[in-house]
Amino acid sequence: MHTTFFLALSALLPLSLATASPQTDVVIKCASGDALCCQTIGTVSDPTIVKTLNREGVPLKQATGLVGFDCSPLNIMSQCTDHRLCCDGIADNDNIHVNCGLVDTATII
Repeated sequence: MHTTFFLALSALLPLSLATASPQTDVVIKCASGDALCCQTIGTVSDPTIVKTLNREGVPLKQATGLVGFDCSPLNIMSQCTDHRLCCDGIADNDNIHVNCGLVDTATII
């Protein structure tokens, strides 16, 4: 009886090993683009942020809401310990994201 059980179990083992592993590179989408994990955020009303935007050549007319710095795409397996943002503008150097809002379940599509 035990032999039959172990034979059946050994027949199922390769099937369990062959199942697809979860895809970890699926990026979470917002209505305005990809969700991001940003190390630093600020507002355009903060003088330090305004100085940084000016130094980087980001037009202040282009920047509203939150601004994200040092951002990376937020995927389904991300453990973002910083700030989760949805942004619809990127400065020329791809390191500054403007027109951002905090990610919540209502903004993820």
